[in-house]
Amino acid sequence: MDQNDGDFVEELAIGKSDFKRLRDDGLYYVDKTELIARILGSRGKEVILFTRPRRFGKSLNMSMLDAFFNMKYKGNPWFRGLAIDSRKDLDEHRNAYPVIFLSMKDLDSDSIDSFRKRFARKVRNLFIEFKYIRESDMDDGLLEDFNRILSMEADAECLEDSLYLLCKVLHDYHGKSPILLIDEYDDPVTRSFGKDILDDIVKFLRRLYSPVLKDNPHLRFAVLTGVMQIAKESIFSGLNNLYVDNALSKGFSERFGFTESEVRRILEDAGHPEKFEECREWYDGYAFGDAEVYNPWSVIRYVDSGFVPGEYWGRTSDNSIIGVLMDLADEGTLDGLIILGGGGGIEGAGFAAVSIGDLMGGRDALLSVMTMAGYLSAAPNGSGYLLSIPNREVYGVFCDAILNRSGTVVQQQFRDLFKALGEGDVAGVERNAFSILAENFKSIQLKDEGDYQLIIAGAAMAMLGRYRMTVEKEAGNGRADLIMTRNSPAVPNVVVEFKRGNSDDPESWLREAEEGLLQIKRKGYCHSLTGRTLMYGVCFRNKKARAVLEEAFL
Repeated sequence: MDQNDGDFVEELAIGKSDFKRLRDDGLYYVDKTELIARILGSRGKEVILFTRPRRFGKSLNMSMLDAFFNMKYKGNPWFRGLAIDSRKDLDEHRNAYPVIFLSMKDLDSDSIDSFRKRFARKVRNLFIEFKYIRESDMDDGLLEDFNRILSMEADAECLEDSLYLLCKVLHDYHGKSPILLIDEYDDPVTRSFGKDILDDIVKFLRRLYSPVLKDNPHLRFAVLTGVMQIAKESIFSGLNNLYVDNALSKGFSERFGFTESEVRRILEDAGHPEKFEECREWYDGYAFGDAEVYNPWSVIRYVDSGFVPGEYWGRTSDNSIIGVLMDLADEGTLDGLIILGGGGGIEGAGFAAVSIGDLMGGRDALLSVMTMAGYLSAAPNGSGYLLSIPNREVYGVFCDAILNRSGTVVQQQFRDLFKALGEGDVAGVERNAFSILAENFKSIQLKDEGDYQLIIAGAAMAMLGRYRMTVEKEAGNGRADLIMTRNSPAVPNVVVEFKRGNSDDPESWLREAEEGLLQIKRKGYCHSLTGRTLMYGVCFRNKKARAVLEEAFL
């Protein structure tokens, strides 16, 4: 990168979600302030829940809302030059309200008692901001509860009522109803998956959220963010004024993540507009409402890393939700993973709120969660949705997770093998083929059908959607061992026939490989393919493999 590139990189905010510090430090900011106007224009929406994948700008947007509405920041310069600054009709709302800003992140615990203690510390820090209220003529009972929270002596019931209490005393003191911002409202639920405390966590959150959000006369409006849309009966019991904006909603579709025009501008500002196609292949593919959206975390990391593509978003989590899918997978789910790996789509019954009871036992619920979490992209398709893998980065995440789950330790060899097959690299095929295929492919005595399907799904993911992969498929006058049908004219079709050598003579291995190639042609395995096609005969013997290649244009 040249000097100008370096100057630009120094302005990038990596992992910063504090809008105020970002603006104070003069860091690069993609203007999302139109979100403020859209919220203020959404009359009748007293409680708004935004669900988006992790690292898609939720916390930064919440910090921006706090900076705009919070009365303690009156006269701040942070919005100078941004879109909202020209909206003089909204000036009456600017820094005009008390704001309660609570993040529910990082409350993971192994027991409900430990969770309550962590939450008590978090809510105490929140109450410290408003200690001045104690100087007012506060009701004795309210003052007692307020002080119990400050002194970490609050019991469970007092903690569950804490947000409602704070709304009331702020309203009484300022004569204005406060705005409530809750970031990552569902994080305690996702962190307690598979733990005995899950039910207790859900009960606590229900008792915390419902009173403050349901018919609260001391609340102007509330904004919540999260990854999952948890069903009302699970957490928002009796709440009828909840407006949910999820990945398929159109009302705020461009306010989270980067749009194509924003990505083009970033790359132009960085001095490398020619990197757009690579950036799109790796980080595009999300559809929020009617907007095409890029993963903002990965785009920024891509630029910051000198335009080296990688799985930046995939590395920020253990991706355990894919492991849950493997645990619950039936034959149809595994077949669906192979279709996804081949660049296709699978049907999803719906994209509705998920009840806690369904999460560990329902395929459709799990696919919905995976879509909300950013692992799948959803497009309306009749009464349901067509789910697909959004981009090259997520293909890599799936590939690693599936191959790990299948028990193999040769993830990189899988990538290298199929890369070599597509590039006509015979030496690469020979180098990687035996240790993988001789142990894992069904045609060479794979021991378990489910393992076999996972292996093929992982192999398909490794090809990044460029091929539809089938094994032992009816083709011509027989069954081809492996057919990789291209999805793009930029790559060739690939047909492979495997043989096992019966002699220690290397020359016989070559003859067996040539027999495999002849079998492809003799039985017409390529009859349904068009365009450039690579045909391989591969023979295994001991810890070696020999391969022969012939290219055809069909």
